[in-house]
Amino acid sequence: MTAQDPSETPRLDASIVALRVVVVASTVVAAVAGYLGWADDTDPAPAVAAAVAASVAAVGAFVVWYLEERRKRALQSARTTVAELLRAEKIRILTMTNGAFLPTLSALQDLAAMRPGERAVEISGFRQAVVERACDLVKNESPRAAYFRVQDLSARRRVMSPRPYISQRARVDEFTSQFVEGADDEPGVWELIDHAEHAILREDVRPPGKVYRSYISAPVRCGGIAFGMLTLNVLDAGGLSTEDRDFLLVLARVLAVAEALTLLEKEREASVRMSLIRSRIGSEGGNA
Repeated sequence: MTAQDPSETPRLDASIVALRVVVVASTVVAAVAGYLGWADDTDPAPAVAAAVAASVAAVGAFVVWYLEERRKRALQSARTTVAELLRAEKIRILTMTNGAFLPTLSALQDLAAMRPGERAVEISGFRQAVVERACDLVKNESPRAAYFRVQDLSARRRVMSPRPYISQRARVDEFTSQFVEGADDEPGVWELIDHAEHAILREDVRPPGKVYRSYISAPVRCGGIAFGMLTLNVLDAGGLSTEDRDFLLVLARVLAVAEALTLLEKEREASVRMSLIRSRIGSEGGNA
């Protein structure tokens, strides 16, 4: 069957409507002419007119049927085209996702197989590799990514700094922020790392003294322990997509698993205990 152009469907609809009008008009003419011919059988003109009108109606009906069949094929072709595009896009995304995350997941697998002492040595390289991968994944020419890591998980007043885990492409500006828990400048940051289940995407921002216009931030948290925040920004408003946001969230969760694997048992117990204290104080409306 010859593929139909989906864009011709509106033209077919208009043609069908016009021909149906012609068919109805021809049928009426044929009926009137036939009646006149029956009323006056001495004049052959009404009979001829009735025959012509009936022929036009018959041809019009056939053409309407043909155009309707063609319209059905065009609509079917459109549905098939959309289905094929969706299938191709799904395959593209799955292939890209697998290729994008496979090196990071392989590194996580290697980290999990190490002894605790070896993990403590290798975790720094893993953190930097995740930040580098974040820049590689986004569809933007000037990304800048960082891992804001909590310096002391058991501290009552936590501090997050991005150094040394920073990566950027075609950028000269630098990360200068340092987040201190309890300060009034960025209270949402601590809410993000402690409670958010998803990454946040902001597409048109103008922070004072900054040149970036879009950013994504994702919590790095595992087992109730907030290790920090993986963040990425670009220079143009609307320069990041929901796909970029989802990719960064996956990387943040992989990084959180790696951090949890590296914690010693004493560190884990102290971190969980302090997390519980913060949750209790937060529910009472105070600050840790």
